[in-house]
Amino acid sequence: MYQKWFTFDRVGHLRRQARTIFRLATPRRIRNYLLNRREFAAKKLVLESLPPKMIFDPANVCNLRCPLCATGVGSLAQKSGYMRYELFKKVYDQVRDDVAFVNLYNWGEPFLSPDIFKIIDEVAQSGAISHLHSNFSLKKQGLIEKIAESPLTSIVLSIDGASETGYQTYRKRGDWNLVQQNIRKFVAHRRARGGKGPELVWKFIVHRKNEHEVERVPEVARASGVDRLQLTFMWADLVPGFDSPQEKERWAAEWMPIRHKEFAFDARRKPVFDRPCHFLWQDPVVNIDGTVLPCCFLHAPEHNFGDLKKHSFKEIWNNDIYRYSRSLFSDEPYVGPPVKSPCTTCTLFRHRRPVASEPVEVRAAA
Repeated sequence: MYQKWFTFDRVGHLRRQARTIFRLATPRRIRNYLLNRREFAAKKLVLESLPPKMIFDPANVCNLRCPLCATGVGSLAQKSGYMRYELFKKVYDQVRDDVAFVNLYNWGEPFLSPDIFKIIDEVAQSGAISHLHSNFSLKKQGLIEKIAESPLTSIVLSIDGASETGYQTYRKRGDWNLVQQNIRKFVAHRRARGGKGPELVWKFIVHRKNEHEVERVPEVARASGVDRLQLTFMWADLVPGFDSPQEKERWAAEWMPIRHKEFAFDARRKPVFDRPCHFLWQDPVVNIDGTVLPCCFLHAPEHNFGDLKKHSFKEIWNNDIYRYSRSLFSDEPYVGPPVKSPCTTCTLFRHRRPVASEPVEVRAAA
């Protein structure tokens, strides 16, 4: 997996990093992070630590229709909507002193959420890093200025092109000119506030239909005023029908880069990553309705590991399905009632032990 970074304002980047670390690094967070690293290294099934990183999905709806995204093509297996601030706070209060990094995006455009700024403020008050992705193709009056004034740590802009033509090949319904206007508006407003505001990162996913613009995009990105540029590969997990070999072949034929093969990430191999899964120890996802998924690759309700409207996060974090799923990557055996886990058939990460080929009994997760 290849990525290339350009930093246009290195001094500003280092200053923001220093301020973030100073605010973030409490003794409790440091202890939790180090403990979590030890427990992951040992592949413990029952964890004393809480995850150092969490994903909260503020909105699983989007104004764009990207062709390899489950939300974009309408195949997302969740009820569409927004996470309410009250639910976020109820959950976040259980982990706020330990979690260090909060992602505020997953299956949609976060700034469509009516409560997104309340959620951002809550994370900032806790001292944790807050980060989200946005398409920035947004028209609401005054929104960009409000984003520039927010206490977000960083914003990644999904802009896969150096021109309207290259951009439109993937970001369907996105408005290239509007995105560029919004970047300039954001940068000007942040500059007027003495540079105080979120770091802005232009993310360019390299694929077959835009790779001719790879050489040009650093110049375009620098001129736009963003702080950094990330050139990266296309994640195959976003392909509708990810488990279908036919879909994978079609995806590769249509989207995998040819000219820039360094960005060609082939997800047809098994396992995709020849290492144990880290998500089960470090990176849970909280959906808009408070249900919990073990990672950002899943979205179907039958894959939920628990419901935070019914149980505390700590109860879910070490429940039967979490412990069984971790055991697939551990030498420590699972002891408990039968459970059904999507991790059993996952081909993304290398299992430590063979798993049963027959379905196991379904048991409601705590």
